[in-house]
Amino acid sequence: MHNTERNMTAASIRYLLAVHALCAQGQGARCVDVAERLGVTKPSAHAMIESLCRMGLAQKKRYSSVYLTEEGEQAARLYASCCEPLYARLQEALGLDEECCRSAACAVLAQMSDRLPQLQQELG
Repeated sequence: MHNTERNMTAASIRYLLAVHALCAQGQGARCVDVAERLGVTKPSAHAMIESLCRMGLAQKKRYSSVYLTEEGEQAARLYASCCEPLYARLQEALGLDEECCRSAACAVLAQMSDRLPQLQQELG
């Protein structure tokens, strides 16, 4: 997983977490649903999903839903376990709106990807 973590940007973390949430019911996520959830265009969602696929975190067949790979599931769970408490702390401390705090939390996680397990313990 360390190979993919080094390449994770704040945006790719946001998309990974969105796909993870949309796949929670056991079904795949459609690009249009990811785009709607994140407030981006469908081409933007498609491009980032393709990037997640190249990193080995997701898989998608042409004209079908996207699913997280086992590695993608593990990464999403780790990022989510850090993102939620970090988001809550940022919102409490700064009083910013939800979108700003989520973006800031993902930016912090992208910079600390090599220390996520330690951060998870500190935030837990």
